[in-house]
Amino acid sequence: MPRAKKLPNGLWKRGDVYYARFSSNGRPIRKRLSSDYRAACELLNELKARADRADFGILDNDYSWADLKTEFLRWAKQQTRIAGEYESTLKKFEEYLKPQSIRHISQNYVMGFRQWRLGQKVTPRTVNKQVLVLNGMLNKAVEWGYIASNPIRGLKPLRHDRKKKERRSLTADEVATILQESPGFLRPVWLTFMTTGLRLKELVELRFRDVDLERRVAIVRPEISKNHQQREVPLCDEAVAIIRDLAAKALQRRPVEGITPDVTAKQTANFSQDHVFVSGANTPLRNNLLRHFYAICKKAGIRDAKRGGAVDIHALRVSFTTLAIENGADPKSVQEIIGHSSLHLTMNVYTRARSQAKRDVVNALPFAKATAPRDIISIEEAREGTA
Repeated sequence: MPRAKKLPNGLWKRGDVYYARFSSNGRPIRKRLSSDYRAACELLNELKARADRADFGILDNDYSWADLKTEFLRWAKQQTRIAGEYESTLKKFEEYLKPQSIRHISQNYVMGFRQWRLGQKVTPRTVNKQVLVLNGMLNKAVEWGYIASNPIRGLKPLRHDRKKKERRSLTADEVATILQESPGFLRPVWLTFMTTGLRLKELVELRFRDVDLERRVAIVRPEISKNHQQREVPLCDEAVAIIRDLAAKALQRRPVEGITPDVTAKQTANFSQDHVFVSGANTPLRNNLLRHFYAICKKAGIRDAKRGGAVDIHALRVSFTTLAIENGADPKSVQEIIGHSSLHLTMNVYTRARSQAKRDVVNALPFAKATAPRDIISIEEAREGTA
């Protein structure tokens, strides 16, 4: 039997693959090299030389994109609740032009990426958020001693001056009319929106296990909360009764056959007994909710409830905030319920809604028109990418 080949210091073999396994200045180095012995030795020597340069403060940016991405996402999964968003964002950079090494990333690379994304009708604000993820990963690479510097440090974000969407608060009478005109399976949805101030995602992802009927609260999980913080939202008596009834009937839900085999398969795959609110096919509520909302508002005679108008589903959240404060609720408590990061943000929502209501008073005059200032734009303009 031939003697096993003695591996050089720092080289380790597992199966048919060679790995680097050594320490540099107290920092463990672990890296997959190659299944070829000679190539693995060459890569090991290069890696050791680079580690030695780093020990002497001589570091470059020649670090593998794939390795850094793996390390960054591993850190994100341990330290944040949005690792999935980070991964999706980094894939966008790879769709544009996947760099093999961090030395291939420059400010010109990012400016090209931004132009590419803008050409896909993505808003400047969204593009800036995506670049921010890349910037954060590069900052971590510097912190961890993988690269010498962040090559996009100092790059200014895209300007997006028009960023406010114009929404108005519903009146109490309008809320009552919407509830009255809603079909049975949707009335609980609008009632919950209006009495909790939940965001769309927070409501459609609400599970029965998130509701404590004894304490009469809904618990918004960190993974679905916009600010990634858990919060408790009190439930009104009617909402408690509705959710208790839905929970009792949930086990009776069954997948619904679709109009085609493909639709049936899709509905079966998405079938849920866990979600509080479901569609007629017993699947979680999704994009068709807005279409239902507009149809009900049209039937109820709600003005501006249309695509590009001032009333959409998020306007229910605005209405919760506005009507609660108008009727004497403590603004700080309202902030905690709706999950705003600051009281200032909550009061801004209230102030903007009241500003629109005051402008409507002037517009009611047959001889006058009060146009909104241009720092407040319509939802339609925002969707078209002008914000």
